[in-house]
Amino acid sequence: MATTIEKRTESIAKHGTIEKAIEANAIAQYQTITVSEAIVLGLLRQQVTKYFGIFGHGSTAIAEVLRVYEENGLVKTYNVRHETAAAHAATVLNMLTGEVGAVITSIGPGALHAFAGSLASASNGVGVYHIYGDETTHDEGFNMQQIPKDEQGLFLKLCSVMGNAYALYEPWSVTSALKQGAVTTGVPFAQPFFLLAPMNVQPAFLQNFNLLQLPPAYQHTPCECSDKDVFKKAVDTVKAAQRVAIKIGNGARGCGKEICELAELLDAAIVSGPSSTGIVPYSHPRYMSVGGSKGSLCGNYAMNEADVVIVIGARAVCQWDCSGTAWKKAQAIINFNTNPHHAFHYNKCISIVGDAQPNLRQFINYIKDSGIIKGDSSSQWLAALKEKKAQWQSFKKLRFDNPTLYDDAWRRDVLTQPAAIKTVCDFADGYKYIKVFDAGDVQANG
Repeated sequence: MATTIEKRTESIAKHGTIEKAIEANAIAQYQTITVSEAIVLGLLRQQVTKYFGIFGHGSTAIAEVLRVYEENGLVKTYNVRHETAAAHAATVLNMLTGEVGAVITSIGPGALHAFAGSLASASNGVGVYHIYGDETTHDEGFNMQQIPKDEQGLFLKLCSVMGNAYALYEPWSVTSALKQGAVTTGVPFAQPFFLLAPMNVQPAFLQNFNLLQLPPAYQHTPCECSDKDVFKKAVDTVKAAQRVAIKIGNGARGCGKEICELAELLDAAIVSGPSSTGIVPYSHPRYMSVGGSKGSLCGNYAMNEADVVIVIGARAVCQWDCSGTAWKKAQAIINFNTNPHHAFHYNKCISIVGDAQPNLRQFINYIKDSGIIKGDSSSQWLAALKEKKAQWQSFKKLRFDNPTLYDDAWRRDVLTQPAAIKTVCDFADGYKYIKVFDAGDVQANG
């Protein structure tokens, strides 16, 4: 029966999973393994198999485990030139495929670089594991590659500001850490999870460790609102509305069909955030592109003129709501969100807490049952929206047709930002590359 790391990886690779290898008596359920291997095994059980980063003396123990696991085809490690790039790569992996990846770095500067890149996953609600080497638990004096200060757990405090963080000061706490990581990276609007591995803990042995104590991936169950009165209030609100605008964020992904149907039922405009483009096709006549402080002419027109707003899976960030100056004519807001903090952000708000798709389907059914029919291709609201979108198209065309401006500092013509962005987009479209816009790319979208 497999008892060494090489034999364990061979058996798991042969049988497909840890559970199947145990069921086949290829490996024992209780084994003596290092904390480093427990981390890799635990992430493997959560289907985390791709690692991005740069190794150093602060992560050599985990690196050696990954070497053995990669030789048997269980994981894949991608070395990059900069740790921030590793954080971005793992973020995009999840954004495009739904697969959670892991960033791994050494101690100190490398971890800080990766930490800076974690802003992308935190801002976009994307689950990513961040595994950093950490100073030892012996407290023999501060590590000069980290923060030169006589205080414990400084990197833990730093990482806790950005997301959920756990330091493995006690080797046997690895299962608790991985359980927190599974939830943090697996819930709707997930976050980065920072796992700090002290250098002396990584090679520590866990005697008679139960492999099945390692937690599996978190499985989210969609939550539906069961409060009929809330939906009745929402229906009564849209029934009295004259100009409805639907604001969509990343929490609306997968709900394009429901959003378009809702917009047609209510004669509504659709406005997206900078990172939520693509949910509704740009060609849709009711889609007004990005709104906010860096938004489009048509998107901001819809926001400024709407008397009722339906928010779907969007947060109230400064650019989105023009630092609180948007929605000047809104008399009520209906807010769909899984997070109560965001669902209850606005005043005059009807909050529908839970996953967007099942609750939108309920809302649509309630609207149909009430007999509301607002959708009309000849409505004044839709005509005004189409006119503003045409103005936006003309505005962009003028800048695309004049791609350069004279720059006094450079003393020559330079490419303008709209033209530069269009050049990149056209190049990507020509090769059918996937374009990813981060939550901070407000200029690019506007």
